Amino acid sequence: FRDATTTSHELGFRLTALVHGDYRVSQNDSRSLETKTQFLECLEHYLCNEQGFDMGVATQFVDELKAVSLALSKSEVYHQHELVGTSLLFLHCNGKAAIRWIDFANSMPSEGGDDNGISDGVHRMSLAVQELIGKYSA
Repeated sequence: FRDATTTSHELGFRLTALVHGDYRVSQNDSRSLETKTQFLECLEHYLCNEQGFDMGVATQFVDELKAVSLALSKSEVYHQHELVGTSLLFLHCNGKAAIRWIDFANSMPSEGGDDNGISDGVHRMSLAVQELIGKYSA
């Protein structure tokens, strides 16, 4: 199931909320983000600091997303559960970045085989961050 009124339909993931300094995208506001372009604008604001685009944080997020992908491929829990409603929490402060996988309350054992597009969403998120890195590297 992909909600056609959010970026979930186009990108395989959706933004739920975002806060960085004075820049905020509330849960309510995030429901109106439907396109990759809209999402990239929000992500770009999130990855900027007083000096501009924070290449270090962006690169750390790409590395963290690679680690999530690797963990998914090796995880027995991932392959044996339906992980409905889980989220990736992106954090950054003072040049350090981290991603944590959260919200497992609705997870349940399954026969496996259907990842609900999670690995594809992680991959597409990585591509989105890499697209912004490319924009600021040029």
